[in-house]
Amino acid sequence: MRQLDLLGSELATADRELAIEAFADPVVRHLMTIPGVDAVVGLSVVAAVGDFGWFASAEKLVA
Repeated sequence: MRQLDLLGSELATADRELAIEAFADPVVRHLMTIPGVDAVVGLSVVAAVGDFGWFASAEKLVA
């Protein structure tokens, strides 16, 4: 049980740190306006896509 408590505490700390990073990035904040997109998802999308300017259009991005 102590191990579970420790891991839960570490997970909560990681979630707080991710939220701080997410709210510092305007692109992630914008993504978070989409229903179902939270800080972790927004950060993951930005990490996977990189610079959104590489794509000529939204259609090219999602393709």
